[in-house]
Amino acid sequence: MNIDSAQVDKLLDTLADDNIRRDIMFKAVKAGGEVLKQNTLQNLRSSSFNSSSMEKGVTVKGDKAYTEATVSIMGDYKLRWFEKGTKARYTKGAKITGIDENSRRYALKRTGKPRYTGSIKPHYFFKSARQNESAITEAITQSIDNALRNLGIQ
Repeated sequence: MNIDSAQVDKLLDTLADDNIRRDIMFKAVKAGGEVLKQNTLQNLRSSSFNSSSMEKGVTVKGDKAYTEATVSIMGDYKLRWFEKGTKARYTKGAKITGIDENSRRYALKRTGKPRYTGSIKPHYFFKSARQNESAITEAITQSIDNALRNLGIQ
């Protein structure tokens, strides 16, 4: 039973209990968040820097009072660096040899030249997972469809 949004609105308006309506909508939004999480994990696994600890950093949290779900990659701080990349980094010098007395602030004297220590190119695994809106919308509508079918409303 595939239904469009106008039919869903009519069917949800026919429900007498507001708590049931809110519960159906919350479960649907949470199902969409889970699909986004799975797409993110799939993109993350296909990248070269994948690790199981970083996979645990992708989380879904739901708020039933506001009927919303939040998918976050900030469970592991390293995921942000691989998502957005970093700028080029350099050292200030090799060895600390003392304190610079001519400076207005506390500054350390160093010997040697600065050297390049690297940068991380952005991989956009979360951004590309969010681009697939059709799968998320399909999961939401499927969840609503199943909930209405279980209630016996058609």
